[in-house]
Amino acid sequence: PICSGVRAGVSGVVFQDFMKQVDTVISFNLPFHKRVLEILFNRLNKPLSFENKKLYCVSKLATSLVKLPPTQRMIDSGKGDEYKVPSLEEAYLHFFNKPKPLTMLSVDACSAIFNEIELKHGLDFLEEKKASPRNNQGKLRF
Repeated sequence: PICSGVRAGVSGVVFQDFMKQVDTVISFNLPFHKRVLEILFNRLNKPLSFENKKLYCVSKLATSLVKLPPTQRMIDSGKGDEYKVPSLEEAYLHFFNKPKPLTMLSVDACSAIFNEIELKHGLDFLEEKKASPRNNQGKLRF
């Protein structure tokens, strides 16, 4: 069969190299992406560490700003007093008053939303909502 893409081992090595160069990790759904990476690195028998990285979950940051009403499922499960976590498209629409272009990569949309939150609400807001501590060298967005 014909396959396309990059082998898991190669992508793991590239990701490890990126992680050595950055101090900030930005993701729209950080818990999900961290879990996928943990599974990949476990299968590759390679170490993966997010220690000393500043972690930002853009969907978490956006939730208190977009303020979507809870879904019926949230209400039924006793979470009716919480905002619904916005999808990438919902967050993009909120911050830019237009739909996310179909040709725009998710990573670019996530980065644009993060930059908009940082611009409009500042570092204090980001620090208050962040997932964990970091130093100040670079940013990895996925």
